[in-house]
Amino acid sequence: MNKKTDSQQNRQGTGQKRKRRAVSWFLNILIAVLIISGVFFLARPRVINYLSDQKTEEVLSLVENFEEPSVTVVIGRDEYRVAGEELEQLVFEEELQPGETEANETGEADEDDAIRPAEIVNLYATLQIPKIDLTIPVANEATLYAIRLAVGHWSPGQRFGEQGNAVIFGHYMQDYGRHFNRLNEVIQGDQLIVTTYDAVYVYQVDRQLIIYPQDLLASITAPTTDARLILVTCTPTAEQRLLIYSHLVEVIPVTR
Repeated sequence: MNKKTDSQQNRQGTGQKRKRRAVSWFLNILIAVLIISGVFFLARPRVINYLSDQKTEEVLSLVENFEEPSVTVVIGRDEYRVAGEELEQLVFEEELQPGETEANETGEADEDDAIRPAEIVNLYATLQIPKIDLTIPVANEATLYAIRLAVGHWSPGQRFGEQGNAVIFGHYMQDYGRHFNRLNEVIQGDQLIVTTYDAVYVYQVDRQLIIYPQDLLASITAPTTDARLILVTCTPTAEQRLLIYSHLVEVIPVTR
């Protein structure tokens, strides 16, 4: 009888040990998965930023060579995403596209967008801001995809050098020095230099202005007799917009 009891106890003990091992194994696997997931989510933005910066440098090099008047790149719809860009896109669509039809508001345009796997971006200039040691390519429109890799020339505005407001949009990036992250350091008297295939446009900064998003369209379309360049980005909290106003001081023709 005692032998049977001992045998049963041994089997029970062995079974409990196996259960404990299984639970321990499961917990170890779970912990490992959580750690790997945490590392992935922490590292992912850095990896995206690195790849984005590499692509921006590649594009900048092509644009600066000016072998052609413009450079075309293809950006996958999910490539080089910028944190919070969906909110910015809403701002662009609602406030910065005068004359848009209601079709865009119904979602028809969104359905068309959804079937396109990639977007074509044309870049045709560079923007140099010596004060903050920034040189960045300029796209010919300020779309969601264009300003992932560059800054964008708002197409309803004026062309560089023309009377009126030429407007460039760029992201305020969280990392120091990326895109328009340091734009708040640009002050009156600083230079902005736009280089295209056939000319260099030199602007001198007049002032900074911080406004709310609902006032943006009125600000960048205000009448002026000057040839202006206005740079636009978010403030760090994204609740307001920072505008840098400048006026044209020199146009240098370029022969290629």
